[in-house]
Amino acid sequence: MSMEIKIFQLALEKLMVDVELLRTQNMDLAKEVEFLKQGLVSDGNGSLVKEEVPETALLDTKEVLSILGVCYNTLQRIVAKGLLKPIRISQRRVRYGKASILGYLRNMGQKRVLS
Repeated sequence: MSMEIKIFQLALEKLMVDVELLRTQNMDLAKEVEFLKQGLVSDGNGSLVKEEVPETALLDTKEVLSILGVCYNTLQRIVAKGLLKPIRISQRRVRYGKASILGYLRNMGQKRVLS
């Protein structure tokens, strides 16, 4: 076997390991999103409990991007459509109500079921 083929095989094996890791992470994130849609959180002991979401809980943009699994531009389109309403703290500081994020996730889940 030539050296190029061995290098290619090693690179391919590494890529396959990376893909499997990404699949696992994707499944974990999908589970977390589903739990968020249902309003469930971990109680620290491995059990899921219904989360009480105070209306005053605020999330910053990075947290919202992570929860929704979207990029900044997609979040801006969601806001522009009126599906989420940001809370402007100052000209540059924007927060989102946690309850409204969970409501949006539930609403999107229902729309997917109806589609």
